[in-house]
Amino acid sequence: MQSTRALKNLDVSRISTFLAECKQPFQTSHLYDAVENKKLVDTERRLSEFRSITDERLFDLAEDIVKQLSAQDESADFTLVRNDLTHIRYHTGGFFKKHNRPLPFCIRRTRRRRLAATPSSSARM
Repeated sequence: MQSTRALKNLDVSRISTFLAECKQPFQTSHLYDAVENKKLVDTERRLSEFRSITDERLFDLAEDIVKQLSAQDESADFTLVRNDLTHIRYHTGGFFKKHNRPLPFCIRRTRRRRLAATPSSSARM
C-alpha cells in the first residue's frame, strides 16, 4: 500500500486566502515525548510554528479540497473530520527532523491518516 501520493492541480486558492487573512496567532510547534507523556519544545528537532483552527468557514474550504482529493485518487475516499485544522508554518531555515512519533489509531481497525497539504512553490503562503 502506498502511503504518499502526489496529486496535481488542486485548487487551494480560497483556503490560501483564508489562511493569509486569518488573525489567529501562531504558537511554537511542539514534539510529543512518549516516555514523559507530554508535549515539549525542542528547536534542535523542530523549528516551526502552528495554529489549530476550528473555524467552520475553514472546514468548508477544506471539505472542497478533500472532495478534489477523492476525485483524483481512485484507491482512496477521503473524509474530513471537523475537529481542528492545523496550519504549520516554516520560516527560512525552519525544519522538522526525523524523530519517533506514536501514530494515532482508532478502535475497530479504522485507519486514520493525517493529510499534509503543501502548496507548490508558486502558491506558497
